[in-house]
Amino acid sequence: MREFLSNPFVIGILCFIAGALFVYIKSLFKQRELKNEIKSLKNNIVAAMDEHRVNVEKIKALEEQVNNQKVTIQMLQEKPSTRELRELRQYAEACAMMTKKAPGFAQAWQNCLEEIAQKEAEESIGRILFTKPLQKLASIFKRPPVLEEDKESSEFAATDQDDHKPPENQKSNK
Repeated sequence: MREFLSNPFVIGILCFIAGALFVYIKSLFKQRELKNEIKSLKNNIVAAMDEHRVNVEKIKALEEQVNNQKVTIQMLQEKPSTRELRELRQYAEACAMMTKKAPGFAQAWQNCLEEIAQKEAEESIGRILFTKPLQKLASIFKRPPVLEEDKESSEFAATDQDDHKPPENQKSNK
C-alpha cells in the first residue's frame, strides 16, 4: 500500500480530492451564512412593509381629519352673524333698487344717496392712505402744554365773547 500511495498520480488525485472536499465544506459554511443573511433581509423587508402599511393608514386617517377640519372651518366661517350681515346687505340693496325704480322723489333721493356714498368712499381712500403718516408727524409735533398765563387769557377772551352775545343770552347767564 505504501507503493500505491507513493505513486505521484495517486498523490495528485488524493490532493485533488482533499482540495475539493475543502472547497465543498467551505461552500457549505458560506451557504449557511447567505441563508442567514437572506432571512435577516426578508425580516427587514417585512418590517419595512409593515411600517409602510401603518404609515399609509396614518396618512389616510390624517387626510380624513384634514377634510373634517376643512368642513369645520367652512362651517365656522359661515357664522350666523356673517350670514345675517350678508342678508341685511342684500335687503338694503333690494330696498335701494326698489326706491330707485319708483317714479318721482324716491328716485332722486336714491341718486343723491349714491352720490354721497361714492364721495365718501373716494374720500376715505385718501384718508386711509395718508392717515398713518400724518398721525406719526402729529405725534412728533405735539402742542406744548398750556401755561397758566394762557389759561387766564383764554378765560378773559371767553368773558369778552359773552359780552357780545345778544341780550337774551346775557340775561340767562347772569
